Amino acid sequence: MSEIIEHGGRVYLDVQDLAVFAGSKKLVRGISFHADTGQVTGLVGESGSGKSLTCQTIMGLVPKGLSASGSVRLGGEAMPVCAGNTVKTRQARGKRMAIIMQNPMSCFDPVFTIRAHFKETLSAHGAPASENGPERWRKSLAEVGFPEPDSILKLYPFQMSGGMLQRVMIALALLLDVDFLLADEATTDLDAVSQARVLDLIDTLVRDRGLGVLLVTHDLSVIARLADKVLVMHDGSIVERGSVRSIFHAPRHEYTASLLEAHYRLYGMTSHRAARDVRADEGACMN
Repeated sequence: MSEIIEHGGRVYLDVQDLAVFAGSKKLVRGISFHADTGQVTGLVGESGSGKSLTCQTIMGLVPKGLSASGSVRLGGEAMPVCAGNTVKTRQARGKRMAIIMQNPMSCFDPVFTIRAHFKETLSAHGAPASENGPERWRKSLAEVGFPEPDSILKLYPFQMSGGMLQRVMIALALLLDVDFLLADEATTDLDAVSQARVLDLIDTLVRDRGLGVLLVTHDLSVIARLADKVLVMHDGSIVERGSVRSIFHAPRHEYTASLLEAHYRLYGMTSHRAARDVRADEGACMN
């Protein structure tokens, strides 16, 4: 069972013994965790550790040639991870949870305007015509920081930057009134200004709307900025979990410590462990 960390939200995404296989090889090794509304759960690890595959499986998007087992519950409702993953269950996921990915351009059809994407998204989720109009679209775009929504609705995806498209993806999620957002390396390819804008937006939505977020990244600075609790993933397994403070200041697993060491060195800083080693060396020299 996943570790419980007290907070003010409620358990919304509950994952138990989730495994993904390529033939007999386990790519994700029976992981269990929960993520809650009103807070950000960080999932961090190096590239190839299984983070994105975990996200895809939670969304019912198991890549072709792979199989999965375990259980995923959204708001208490069981969602098949592989067998029995029907159009109906995929639609049920889509009404409760949305995903934004590293390359937002791949999520849009380049021959359709943003207006057409908004209309199609609501239609696909069964919204009546009376609720699928420009007023609702404008409100959603304004909420993610576009001061002139009408000008955005007229654009094609290729006319927009990556940061703008990520915000449009979030606007589409708000349009569906989802309770939970999977952000899979959503800021990795963005410049610093666009990254900050998207992260600020996610933070605001968590505080103001009670949105739950699973923030998947290899960047510990993003985790430090936004996450309430952290899951550390390595080689398909969750090797450590805890609050941001405990992960950064008192890592228990050697892999977590090595991630932090690499992070500090990348930014020209000295880690707590390195600082202790320096003090120990200085003490030995004095003796």
